[in-house]
Amino acid sequence: MATVKTDKTSGDELAVQSAQVMPAAAPVARPASSSASPVAVRTFRDRLYTSRTLILPDDRTLTVAKGIVTAQADDAVAMQCLSTHPDLEPLE
Repeated sequence: MATVKTDKTSGDELAVQSAQVMPAAAPVARPASSSASPVAVRTFRDRLYTSRTLILPDDRTLTVAKGIVTAQADDAVAMQCLSTHPDLEPLE
């Protein structure tokens, strides 16, 4: 919205001219289904490092930040790597 205010030089009256510009309303995206279950996430604590990058056998990476790394529970490759890593322990 644009508002233009002009002070008159004589007297103490204030003239206000308003010009409103209304943007076109953008549609709001809604989830396809509100009953969709959230993706389960497994969390592991890194006992050795607070920050590092783990490279999975399929060349994907997982980032350890503040001593924590997470992966989706249905990711078999990540779960295998994280659960067998000697420096990591599950938090759940």
